[in-house]
Amino acid sequence: MNSRFIRVVGLFLLVLGGTFAHGQLKIAVVDPTVAVLESDEAQELMSEAQKELLPEQERLQELAAEIDELRNRRQTDNEIMSETEKADMDREIEDKQLDLNFGAERFQRRINDERNLIFEQLGPKFQAVLTDLIELEGYDVVFNGNQQIVFYVNPKHNITRKVTERLNDRRGDTPPQQEVAAEGDAQTEEDASTE
Repeated sequence: MNSRFIRVVGLFLLVLGGTFAHGQLKIAVVDPTVAVLESDEAQELMSEAQKELLPEQERLQELAAEIDELRNRRQTDNEIMSETEKADMDREIEDKQLDLNFGAERFQRRINDERNLIFEQLGPKFQAVLTDLIELEGYDVVFNGNQQIVFYVNPKHNITRKVTERLNDRRGDTPPQQEVAAEGDAQTEEDASTE
């Protein structure tokens, strides 16, 4: 069995055993990726990234259309083409297909990089919102709702939407970690000016 799954189940059973002695266990599940990426701020950042990537996306679509056109022409003109023309056209299709595959992989990597940057940027806000929600709702256990970790969750325990809504409410706020760093910088500047 997957050792990660065994650890999660073991942790759950440990918490469950301790909680039965004191009362009912309050469990929730959240998918951090969905919660962050569905927030209004993330949607706007992703929209900006997609605008930047639009020329590359259009180039890939044009290349795919060229390949389709060449394949159609190769099929319809097969009877009247010489073997050399067929070989040349097959080589051209193959070259364009390689370009398309490489471009599509690069494009997908750029999209993933943009998503990762957005998640890193909004991660501290997510953590602050989740911490607030845990304290407010009194959860004993909050599982990562990633499909690879949790097999089934009753929707009433899924708090992903609540987290996204709270992220939207805090839109524009500075994450707590950045506020502390900013206050520390300001204090250092004051100390330097008094010397």
